[in-house]
This record gives sequence, C-alpha cells and structure tokens, in this order.
Amino acid sequence: LDGAIVRVQQLADEKKKNAERDADLPSVTGGSLGSFRRGLQSLALKVRDILGDKVKVSHKLIKVTKEGTSWISTFSTGPKTTAVYKSKALIITSPAYVTAPII
Repeated sequence: LDGAIVRVQQLADEKKKNAERDADLPSVTGGSLGSFRRGLQSLALKVRDILGDKVKVSHKLIKVTKEGTSWISTFSTGPKTTAVYKSKALIITSPAYVTAPII
C-alpha cells in the first residue's frame, strides 16, 4: 500500500510540473478516448513543423504495407499518378472508417 501512495503522489507531482506544457490540451476524463482541439491532424502538422519536408501531409493515402521494420505508403498524387514512400514511422489521422480499407 505504501508504494501505491507514493505513486499517486508522484503522478500528482508530474501533473503539476507539466501543467504549463499541457495547458492547451483538452480535458479528458480518465479512461475515455480523447482527441486534439483542432483534430488529429494537429499531431501530423506539429511533427511536420519539427521535421520539415520529410513529412508528407495532405496526401491521399491509398495503400499501406509493412516491409520488415519499414512502412511502404502509396499516395495518389494526381488523376493517374502515385508516389511511394518508405518510412520508419507512419501517422494516419483519418477516421477509422476511412483508414480500415487502406491497411
């Protein structure tokens, strides 16, 4: 029981310490699903801000496959053209019903 009390105090301390950093995050009841105020695209856009042109946004993803530890992503880039990218990580921010047929 002592360990649980210590951990609860640690969590409270962490929350106080990170309050300023987390001020713009929405309030979410524990155990429920959450999102971002400006939608899940906020995550990809922030990553793009940090990594620059390495991150592709506003592309229509049409196919995803896993090749070893890499992701192979195929995007529609025009009426009859595609672009294929190999990456170590992949962030998909579309709704589940849109993403499900692609992966």
